[in-house]
Amino acid sequence: MNIIEYYLLLRLQYQEYRCHQSFYVSLNELARVLCCSTRNVKRLLRKMVEDQLIFFKPGGGRGKRSKLQFRRPLHQVFPLYIQFLIRQGQFREAVRWIKREGIP
Repeated sequence: MNIIEYYLLLRLQYQEYRCHQSFYVSLNELARVLCCSTRNVKRLLRKMVEDQLIFFKPGGGRGKRSKLQFRRPLHQVFPLYIQFLIRQGQFREAVRWIKREGIP
């Protein structure tokens, strides 16, 4: 999976939060949503921050919740990703994403 797919998974899981609205989440929660280890979550979050998809401030100390904020709305990122898949010839994958529950 590429970084946009991980972003879309996060965005779909936390749809109740608007763009630029901060909320608190634990790394374990994010690992469960992204189906990977907390170590990999940290790497993915760094990449999303670099790509200006999210704002992330790690919680200070063990067990502290981190602050997360989406910087790009779902309706802006999703069509670009579908176009990317189509250009790559990944039509089935594009259709799977379009049919996914929770897509506006």
